[in-house]
Amino acid sequence: MFLCCDTQACDVANRDVPEVLELDESAATLRMLIELLHLPPPPPSLRLSAPQTRRTGQPTSPYCGSHVPYPLLPDMLRLVDKYDLSEPLRRSLHSHLRANACIHPMSVYAFATTHGLDDFAAEASAYLLHPPLSTYTKNQIATLPAATAYHALVRLHSYRVNRLKEILLSEDIFPFGYGACPTHQGDTTRIWNERRLLLATQIEAATDLAEEMRVLLQQFMSCKTCEKACRAAVAMLEVWLFS
Repeated sequence: MFLCCDTQACDVANRDVPEVLELDESAATLRMLIELLHLPPPPPSLRLSAPQTRRTGQPTSPYCGSHVPYPLLPDMLRLVDKYDLSEPLRRSLHSHLRANACIHPMSVYAFATTHGLDDFAAEASAYLLHPPLSTYTKNQIATLPAATAYHALVRLHSYRVNRLKEILLSEDIFPFGYGACPTHQGDTTRIWNERRLLLATQIEAATDLAEEMRVLLQQFMSCKTCEKACRAAVAMLEVWLFS
């Protein structure tokens, strides 16, 4: 749409008049549009090995290096749609949107659900497990396009919490008596059960069960059998959580 008319098709009297394309955009938006046309941002670089876990407070991303800041992306993508810019440019901006999911998860989730980008919404929701939804401000929640988008997050958190409780309460330190310590089995089982029952009442969607139960290792250091059993149980929690 940015091709000007062929001068040969113009009236002879108007050949010396420069052709002007009028766009109803602000100066800042026009500058952004021109930069997209002449200096399109390349896709962000992918990590050589994708991280396998997401720890609370340490969000990870499959992308590395610099990427387009999120506040610029909604306007850029709007211009791509409005002026029907190239598909490679759209894909590049989408990859920048995905790269921002771990930094601005609520904003990316809101944008993705508004525009029907389900894959991007799912990616962003993985980074919305922490902090709890109750900590978000009214204005942050208001960015979501509909109650269904918020309801989906609530269901995700609820499912995650219930599943974590199931995993925790089903993991015994001496499963079916395997590896039981003949000397300390009773005390070790009691300590493990007390800790996991307490933790079960405090679980949030991003709780790291393995890390929370690993604190018991200090109490079992005096017995190699109990220590080994505790390490094995903690390792199983990690397998369940990050497999």
